[in-house]
Formats: sequence, C-alpha cells, structure tokens
Amino acid sequence: RNLGGLLSIYELTKDKMFLDRAADLAERLLKDFVSPTGFPDSRVDLRKEPRVIDESEEHFILSEMGSMQLEFLYLAYHTKKAIFADKPLSVFKTLRKNKPSDGLYPKTLSSETGFATDERKSIGANADSFYEYELKLWLLTNKQYDGYRSMYEESSNGAIDKLVRESMAGHLFIEDLRNGNSQNRMEHLSCFSGGMFGLGSQEGAVSNPDKQLEV
Repeated sequence: RNLGGLLSIYELTKDKMFLDRAADLAERLLKDFVSPTGFPDSRVDLRKEPRVIDESEEHFILSEMGSMQLEFLYLAYHTKKAIFADKPLSVFKTLRKNKPSDGLYPKTLSSETGFATDERKSIGANADSFYEYELKLWLLTNKQYDGYRSMYEESSNGAIDKLVRESMAGHLFIEDLRNGNSQNRMEHLSCFSGGMFGLGSQEGAVSNPDKQLEV
C-alpha cells in the first residue's frame, strides 16, 4: 500500500521525487523474495537483510503475495528497470504452473513447493485481491498478455460454478469451501466480486460475459 500510494501521487503530480521514493522502497522490498518458489516473505525489516525462512514458516498467504504486481509493474515501466517487475511477476508464473483445475487457488501455499498447505478456497479474506490482480494485470498491460486473462477467466468461472449459492430468500451469495465442503456463509471481503465480474464482462476478459454480468 505504501508503494502504491507513492506511485499514485507520482501519477497525479508527475513529481519525480515520489517515483524515486517508490523505487527506494521497492528495492528494499525485493530482497525478501527469498523462498525456493520465489514467493515473498510477508514480514519485512527494511533496514536489514532478509530473514531465513524455516520449515515452520512455509505457509504463504495468497492475497499477500498476489496483490503487489500492479505496483511493481508500473514502477518498472516508469523507471525503465525490468528488475522491479521480474520477481513479483514470477509469483504469477509459479501459481500458473501449479494452477488448480477449477481455477480457485488455496488461501495458503507452501514456500517450498508452491502447492496448497490447506484446502480452504474463497474469494474473501486472504484471497480476495489476488483475483482482482489477475484481471487488472491484463488490463494494465493493455490486454497484451493473455496468460493473465486466462487465469482470471478460469478463476471467475470457478468462483461462479463452485462458490455462488442462492439463499432460502432467493439472494445470491458467495460462500467459502473447506476441504470441498460448504461453509454456508459469505465473508464481507467477498463483496467486491460483483464489481470484478462486471468489469471482466465489460472488458472482454471472459467468453461468457452475459452469465457473469448476471451474477
């Protein structure tokens, strides 16, 4: 968020000081992409070298490592330094390589293997912004990188097929799954999804826009 804030001010003012401050912060953050999978450590001391991650700390949260790519890609473009994009975007490459058949990624993944460390699936807490970034990365690249679009299409269709339910009162809601079992509840942080489905439909990200727009 701090990096995004600095870049937002730069976009509004074009004052290079804010771009320089963003680059300084990003360089400190990049040193924490230290796991075997390239996933970033979520605990960062900007003054020190990266921590050594032991086996007890291998559970990395999907939304933490999957919602920084827009900021780093924007920074790489404006500084003309590809290094700012390489490591953050490699997270998506690893996730894509290990993609689930239904497009719904687990909330936590192993820093050693990139595979699930539990079987909770949701587009709420600990997952939400990752799904937004699938779509927004495709849009930020002017729709040039279809891998992001296809990841989003698989995930959004998976969410609609597996997570969207109708209440006894006839209202749609988006539930969570644990080990494939319904939790019969909707998290507050899932409420963004209506806008996400609408944006993806309007921008041509999915082959079934009418169905997604209806949801």
